Amino acid sequence: MLVVETGVGALLVLLFVYFATVSAKMPVADRFWTGSGAFPLIVSVLLALCSAIWTMESLSRLRKTRVRRRVDDLIKPLKEKAGVSRLLRFLSALGFSLLYIFVLIPWLRFVIATTIFLAVMSMAFGRLRPASAVIMSVAVTAGIYAAFRYVLMLPLP
Repeated sequence: MLVVETGVGALLVLLFVYFATVSAKMPVADRFWTGSGAFPLIVSVLLALCSAIWTMESLSRLRKTRVRRRVDDLIKPLKEKAGVSRLLRFLSALGFSLLYIFVLIPWLRFVIATTIFLAVMSMAFGRLRPASAVIMSVAVTAGIYAAFRYVLMLPLP
């Protein structure tokens, strides 16, 4: 699994570096902060740094444990019950994330869709009780909305 984790981390670094270069080419207004590429550039650089740290940590763990790159080692966790459970959890999170992006946001708009998404994901994967999950999702959604609306002055869908 460390080999896959390292590969995904490296791909994410490349992806976010690409996003940063595209964002840097966006038009700039009178100041950098008012240009359309400022926010995507900052987020892309931060995510590239986080991905690089994750990749380096995975490489370090990979060297320490001396994992061999055999097909059996990659397939073995998927055959075990824990591996299948992790794979199903990942696929369900991916499916619900795609549902959130392509169905919930266009249909329910950002605030309601994000509140529902965060509540369901935190109950399913964070193991929070429904009341605390709803409180947390409302607070996080309100914070994101306030940051975009009043600090960045950007509209949300």
